Amino acid sequence: MNSFEARPLSVAAAKAAVKNDPAAFVAAEEARYREAVETVAAAIHDGKDGRRFVLLSGPSSSGKTTTAGLLRAALAAKGTVTHVLSLDDFYLGEGKAPLLPDGRPDYESIDALNLPLLQMCLTELVQKGETALPQFDFSARRPKAERVPLCLEADAAVIIEGIHAFNPCLGAYLPSEMTTRLFIDTLSRFSNENGVWLSRRDLRLVRRIVRDDRFRASPFSHTMGMWPQVTRGETLYLFPYAKTADLVIDTAFAFEPCLFRSFLLPLLAAVPPNDPYAETAKRLTGLLTVFPPLAAELLPQDSMLHEFIG
Repeated sequence: MNSFEARPLSVAAAKAAVKNDPAAFVAAEEARYREAVETVAAAIHDGKDGRRFVLLSGPSSSGKTTTAGLLRAALAAKGTVTHVLSLDDFYLGEGKAPLLPDGRPDYESIDALNLPLLQMCLTELVQKGETALPQFDFSARRPKAERVPLCLEADAAVIIEGIHAFNPCLGAYLPSEMTTRLFIDTLSRFSNENGVWLSRRDLRLVRRIVRDDRFRASPFSHTMGMWPQVTRGETLYLFPYAKTADLVIDTAFAFEPCLFRSFLLPLLAAVPPNDPYAETAKRLTGLLTVFPPLAAELLPQDSMLHEFIG
């Protein structure tokens, strides 16, 4: 479970599975992901006594939020009370992030977080088992005035979720014997007879475009305008620490291009020819149209992919 090895996913296999038995295809992939989460939960539950901290990191649209929630439920089923701490709640707010060379705010930088407050909260959780956590108001783009108390049970677990979870700025305040590092990503990529067809980064981009349109009122061009900054942040602040993971989950589903094509193709078709990202829209259209459609109704209600399609 600490392997970064990708599964060989093929365009041809996805086509055949959707044609022959799409329900079984979805069920098998969902079971694979759930089994991975259960395996991680067992390792965390059995591997340490007393309080424990799970650092959950992964790139944008890898499924961190849902995976954290499912892991919390799996640990609870084993008798471990678990809390989730999102690093996003430690954002300093609009106008307080460091700036990129072009003058735009760098919200991917760890210095966009209130590090003194984060370090104080971690220290209090380790030493006293209690603290008061901030809340970030994303609609107002600033922290809320009130903080939320968190008091840990003697053998509780805390899942600390975010792109910077593996950063040494956090690890310095958490004893290694109390800490497990979990990395998640769409590790698998789709290939055809000519090689890689849909990369793992493109798969995450597909997820993000759909999610931003459906839940964040962010049209295709706005998401694409932010994407280079997002991937730059991953390269600088996430991937250098990925190999320190104790456990790894591949969050790619072999059926998801078939699922997402019905959501994304209409968005791409509406991109005007003079849009600065028209060529990207054309490229993504070509990548997705080779996959047959798969009905969203086949997804179980608690599928991780509902994080992106609702």
